[in-house]
Amino acid sequence: MSLRNEALILCVLFSLFAACGDDTSEATGTTGNIDGADTTDVLDAGGTDTAGIDDSTDGNDATDSEDTSDASTSDDAAESTDDTSDSTDQSDGTDAEDATESSDGATATESSDSTDTSDGVDNADGETSSSDVTDAADTTDGVDADDDTASSLPNAELFVKIVGTPLQATGATHIAVPGGVTPITGIAFGEPDSITWTHAGGDTGEASLQDAFWQTGAIALNTGVNEITVTATKGDETRTDTVYITYNPSFLFDRDPTISPDQLWQNESTNMIVTVPITIYKTFSSNSVKLYQSDAEGGLVGNSLGTLVDNGNLSQCDEIDQDGVFSACIKNYSCTGPDVYFVVSADIETETGNYTAYSAPIRVECGQRVTVASCTASQGILTNARTEYDAAATSSTPEQARDATIAWLVNQAGVSAAGPAAGDGYGVWVEFVDGYLGAINLAPAGMRGGPAAIGAAQQISQLASTQLFNTQVIDSKKALVLAPYNQEFATAGGDEAQDLGTSLTDSGCPTFAVEGPLGNASATLEKFRNQYLYGVVIATTHGDALFGDLPADAKAKYDWDHQGNQEIMWSGEPVNCSALSTNSPSCSGPGSCPAGQECVITSGTGTNLSGQCVDRTQMDLRKGRVIITDENWAMAPTFISRHAKLRFPNSLVYTGACRSLYNGSLGAEYIASGAKAFAGFGDYVYNEYAYTAGLAFGQAMVSESKLSGAAFFSAPNEDPNAQGGQFRLFGATNLDIMDANIINESFETGDLTGWDRDGDGRVISKLGISIPVHGKFMSVISTGLGFTVQTGEIYQDFCIPGDKTQMTFYWKFFSEEFKEWCGSSFQDTLQATVANNVGQITLVNTKVDDLCHYEDGTCNSCPDPGIGNCQCGSQYVGLIASDVSFDQGGVYNVQWQKSETDVTALAGGGPVQLKFFATDQGDSIYDTVILIDAITIK
Repeated sequence: MSLRNEALILCVLFSLFAACGDDTSEATGTTGNIDGADTTDVLDAGGTDTAGIDDSTDGNDATDSEDTSDASTSDDAAESTDDTSDSTDQSDGTDAEDATESSDGATATESSDSTDTSDGVDNADGETSSSDVTDAADTTDGVDADDDTASSLPNAELFVKIVGTPLQATGATHIAVPGGVTPITGIAFGEPDSITWTHAGGDTGEASLQDAFWQTGAIALNTGVNEITVTATKGDETRTDTVYITYNPSFLFDRDPTISPDQLWQNESTNMIVTVPITIYKTFSSNSVKLYQSDAEGGLVGNSLGTLVDNGNLSQCDEIDQDGVFSACIKNYSCTGPDVYFVVSADIETETGNYTAYSAPIRVECGQRVTVASCTASQGILTNARTEYDAAATSSTPEQARDATIAWLVNQAGVSAAGPAAGDGYGVWVEFVDGYLGAINLAPAGMRGGPAAIGAAQQISQLASTQLFNTQVIDSKKALVLAPYNQEFATAGGDEAQDLGTSLTDSGCPTFAVEGPLGNASATLEKFRNQYLYGVVIATTHGDALFGDLPADAKAKYDWDHQGNQEIMWSGEPVNCSALSTNSPSCSGPGSCPAGQECVITSGTGTNLSGQCVDRTQMDLRKGRVIITDENWAMAPTFISRHAKLRFPNSLVYTGACRSLYNGSLGAEYIASGAKAFAGFGDYVYNEYAYTAGLAFGQAMVSESKLSGAAFFSAPNEDPNAQGGQFRLFGATNLDIMDANIINESFETGDLTGWDRDGDGRVISKLGISIPVHGKFMSVISTGLGFTVQTGEIYQDFCIPGDKTQMTFYWKFFSEEFKEWCGSSFQDTLQATVANNVGQITLVNTKVDDLCHYEDGTCNSCPDPGIGNCQCGSQYVGLIASDVSFDQGGVYNVQWQKSETDVTALAGGGPVQLKFFATDQGDSIYDTVILIDAITIK
């Protein structure tokens, strides 16, 4: 095979994690649309968006059909018709992850050592072998200490995980693709002899493995749902993972449908809302979008449950008229367990005939409640087990004390099974008769999980060579710092979370919005659930690898991807059995549920909203994602992926816990969910070493602006007091967290990645005939639209480079207050500002009267609007009757307006905050909506 062909294969394989060529935003395209529609220009927008796919079945971009709408009214908005350039394309115009566009054909097989030069050539040994990997054992000349080994991957146990396809790298069990053939990609550890795939229809094949990452060849798909199982084999041992891929010729839903709430309790009636965006392909009939219950394979169960609409009618659960998001209510639904699935259908019209397309099945969990009495009794067993261990440890070795504790546990009436941590480790796991799991952390003082044991596992390989891949940057400057055991760690050598949180806060440019450090009980399960919102995640805690000896039939009951040991990490939230809900009380918004529960709105009109409280901890416990202990709640790996509502924004994740990178089960969930680099420890480590290694790594990235791979060398290799306790880095070695520029300025991720919001802020692809000025998406803020009653704002902190002078953006104002309320006290307003700690520049400040004609409503009639008694028309640019309506009707809007402001005074002067804010003055009845797009700084 030629070096160029090897480079192209690796470019496709690694497209999930790093960019090939110059464009860092797009994913590898596939072929197979029967009408020739372009499927190569696909934006990685939170994992399930395919925003760049051409919209019509003839291969032309469907947005062209709407290019004659209002975007063309501004001479500067002409770029809205230019569908060939994405906001993140580099100057050479190459597509980031088109496998055929490797910039120079350089070999892809070398992973850079610490002394690699910019062209990717290893100065130390000149090798181009894929086994030349970065690990903490490298000496200062960059020579890999493990160069003589076949691989440098964790070999504690066999592990395989399907990440998805190059178009849908989500780690989800159910995905949809637009092409009739596709490869599958994933992660494997444990040095498998082979990785094979089997299509339920009979086809089989073998995947190619490069370091920890594998990819199959092109797999032919049937119309409908395709079940594909991947098997990793090592000797007589096998591990499997299965994915269901839905293929609809010439059609793809923008994203998979969502159902809220997405968990139910058996035999309890629940209201739900289902939504699905459909804007990319225009070949469907808008009145044919229906909802069905299905099985896990997508087979329909019963008749249609209703029709989804896009009319802004809240009684039908649709929030915004003609925004391309179709919605429906599901009233009084009851399940019997274990889980239920739903699909959305749409009737498709093609040149070769009509057919019905179906979405990928969407899972809604259905569980049996855990009673307070059961939880209390189980925690009592764990508390008594620790007492048994402490008593036994006074006269025996830790191993003997552990075994005595396990023997005691299996004799308890409430316990069905118990066993030790992986590799004869020192934690203890428990399965309770009532069908959930427990654990005891038996770490000695000064250790983050347990005493030293088992032989050293080898380092995890770096992901990509600097030869092929550009520097990657995180897509959010929000940082989450969690320190569940700060009180313990701070007095036992240090807690790096505390120090790294300070470094991030003080970094200047870029500026990080740091939440934390959240120590001890403040590091709740809710905070861990929301990790996906942050570009940097730091957590220092206890950890272990447990449940490997749990019987296979028992493992099958839990929501786990891996069939071996689960890498467990502890939260700071104490187990509180009395907080487990016994019912689902109604609620009206944030703060209206008991502590630890979430209010999910399911109906409402105007400002009167209603929903139900959702106890996610209880469902996590039932599904094996949360583990009860004698102290705090602990979490299994799939806790991460289950609660990632969006993909992680190319995040850096550091988990300073024992065994956080023991077999890769935790890191794989982070990487599959969108994180780019994951750092942790391969085995048991003492606190003092963990503090030193984690701090050195983090400080190198923050204070020295090193890339993740280079920062890795700043950490000491291994805990001198714990054999195998190595510091590890899995994922991209070219990740930069210190880029200070604005993120997602044209909202082309398809969501608010990089932005913060309060109240109603969201991203849409259309509003009636209004389409984005640039790209496929635009932001919208409102004075309280749909099920959101709060006025909306979005904002972002970043730094304006010293050589930049102008900030521009486009805005479009819709309001129900036009025209009858012109001249009244009802003055909804758009404010846009950019400010730092010494000053503020107003970009836009416009209210309803400013945009009214001086004869509208009760405005005074005079020949010179805006002067003297005339209070209207100072910014009049014309009002047109809108093609969309809100809950009160009668909407008018302006055309796209361009704001261009000199920001020289703030350039090069440190962090600034850009804010777009919609105010509601006078009432909350009549809605105002503002579209925002195409922010540029030049």
